Amino acid sequence: MKNILYHYAIILAAFSFFGCLGGQRASSVNIQEQAVRVPEKIKIPDVPAMMTSPEDVGRYLALHYWDNFDFTDTLYVEVPEITEQAFVDYLAIVGMNPPQTARESVAGVIDRAASTPQVFHYFTRLFEEYLDDYGSAMRSEELYILVLECIVASDKVDELDKLRPQARLNAAYKNRMGTTANDLVLTEANGRRLRLHDIKADFILLYFNNPDCIHCEEVTTNIKASNDMLIPLQRQGVLKILAIYPDEDLDAWHRHYEDMPSEWIRTYDKELSIRREQTYDLRAIPSLYLLDRDKTVLLKDLDQVWQIENFFAMQGY
Repeated sequence: MKNILYHYAIILAAFSFFGCLGGQRASSVNIQEQAVRVPEKIKIPDVPAMMTSPEDVGRYLALHYWDNFDFTDTLYVEVPEITEQAFVDYLAIVGMNPPQTARESVAGVIDRAASTPQVFHYFTRLFEEYLDDYGSAMRSEELYILVLECIVASDKVDELDKLRPQARLNAAYKNRMGTTANDLVLTEANGRRLRLHDIKADFILLYFNNPDCIHCEEVTTNIKASNDMLIPLQRQGVLKILAIYPDEDLDAWHRHYEDMPSEWIRTYDKELSIRREQTYDLRAIPSLYLLDRDKTVLLKDLDQVWQIENFFAMQGY
């Protein structure tokens, strides 16, 4: 508990560093300079003194973080020095709360922002950049799904503004963590067909790749170099690595076939069903999925081998 309280104390202390933009932004009107209003810094509400448990503190901050923020002031969109840093700290707080509290908090933000289109689009862009972008250290599909659900369910959001979130939500639901992965019928170099759900192993690493992808070369190299984790697990029979080529240029696949170890199950999608039926949301290649023996999705759509290694390390392997 002390660790959690300390963490919240650090976050609250960080708020004191939010600066207010000083100075003036000049514009020429009749050859005269006019000062442009600078929005006030965002004041985070003080936590009531009677709240001492980390759970109560976290819930209060999540639900009241934006109480003093004017969602109708479009000038905040132009000062990320104020709003974006505050948004990052908000996400950190929301991520520490249980899903029900997180949903209540996000729904409130969406409803309040929806009254001003410019502010709404700014906040939804920040949600996407930080929770859905591959390069974000805060990326979290589960939290982003919650955001998308709140947007789609809100009666304050215009129907046109729900179209893209609904499409992203439908894609995010596919092979969601904790659900059974969609089955695949794949083909090996000798023409033998196999089904994903027929593969027996404690863990299966799905590695969607393309032979002409530079980042795929890095991932392949890193898997082969994982001598302290993935390779020993593979040799022990605990882990099977299923390499999947989902595209149509088989000449390229055959040329690079030997780049992958023979111990891997090296396959391609002969019928192109993954792309055609969109059974997996392959927005980017490479893409790594980790499944358990029941084909339940444990990790989804990753692009770094260390993320897989960390999972096994946390499981005591």
